[in-house]
Amino acid sequence: MLEEVLNKLDAQTVVILRDEELSILMEETEIIEEMDTCFRDKVRILGSQDIFIIQEKSDKDEILIRKADSLEEGQKFIRNRLAVYENMWNGCGCKVDYYK
Repeated sequence: MLEEVLNKLDAQTVVILRDEELSILMEETEIIEEMDTCFRDKVRILGSQDIFIIQEKSDKDEILIRKADSLEEGQKFIRNRLAVYENMWNGCGCKVDYYK
């Protein structure tokens, strides 16, 4: 499954997974970092050796994954996403483009 996911991520920035695909992916990787967004479920960095995958849920309740080039890049993505959610709680009218 991991190899299949990586091939999809080579072809597109964001990949939508089904619940069962996420379960398999999580069995083949380890959770390196996991944060509850208190807004859209959890956002995670999944890893295997030098591979890092960010997993989150969209506003359509879709499970999304994207590749990060490094752990630091994944952590920066999570910090930025959480900052946007924090602003959303404060009523900024912000929207997240989950597909870019």
